[in-house]
Amino acid sequence: MRYFKFRTCNNDNFRALENYKIYASLLSDFNDPFECRGCYKNFEDVLRKYVHDNYERLKFEAIRRTGSTTPESQNRFTEQFLFDVYFNTASRVVDSSWIEAINNTALMMCFVKERGLKPTSDVLFWSHYADAGKGMRITFDLQERVRGGVYYMKDVEYLDKIPEFDCRKMEAWLQGAEFNNYVERLSHVKGTAWSYE
Repeated sequence: MRYFKFRTCNNDNFRALENYKIYASLLSDFNDPFECRGCYKNFEDVLRKYVHDNYERLKFEAIRRTGSTTPESQNRFTEQFLFDVYFNTASRVVDSSWIEAINNTALMMCFVKERGLKPTSDVLFWSHYADAGKGMRITFDLQERVRGGVYYMKDVEYLDKIPEFDCRKMEAWLQGAEFNNYVERLSHVKGTAWSYE
């Protein structure tokens, strides 16, 4: 089947064609907030349980790190206080771990299928991705390979809501196929605002 890629005419793209290469993106570099962005379901619940189950140890650690010596200063380390501190830190850690995990999973390229390409959408692709119609359209003859191959093709799914990642399953997911399936699904999801393409 034939697929198209709309590109700007510039030296980088000409050099890539001369060398039979094509640019592939890291999944985290996409510009649509839907694309490859996890939605963390039950994140607060998981973290609140962690703080509750480890409260004495976390409180002792906080007192030691801050050098708090008076009962008044030590009493501020309530479960809620520690939850707020850990929530801010953990959110950043989860985001950076998520980005690292998906970047280690695959590279992505977006194509337009020849079948079903409407004249109106063809104009949009030329306008949006080929330098307002001054660029080029490259044609690829690609086979839709099975998952075990070098690449495989997947149609875009347009959704109103980002698929959820259940943090209660995080450890199991990160170690198994379920996580890869989730990342794979995120890799071909876009917001419904893009469905006109």
